[in-house]
Amino acid sequence: MRVKKAGVRYRNPYQTRHTYASMLLSAGENPLWVAKQMGHQNTEMIIKHYGRWIPDKSTVTGYKLVNNWDMALNETTAIR
Repeated sequence: MRVKKAGVRYRNPYQTRHTYASMLLSAGENPLWVAKQMGHQNTEMIIKHYGRWIPDKSTVTGYKLVNNWDMALNETTAIR
């Protein structure tokens, strides 16, 4: 089997469920959408088990205006 030859260890179908969730969350997918895909009613279980895979956007949250200030000024100047 190619998987064995490649050195990839066996994962049963239930384990691939965790891989699926962690990969989606690492890519920034909406946790509620992932929860629904996994059959959960809300994000509680997702955050409890996969919280470490959810990217921390706190370093950029709330700074859109500041980060885009130069662009906003340039657009305003171009309009005049």
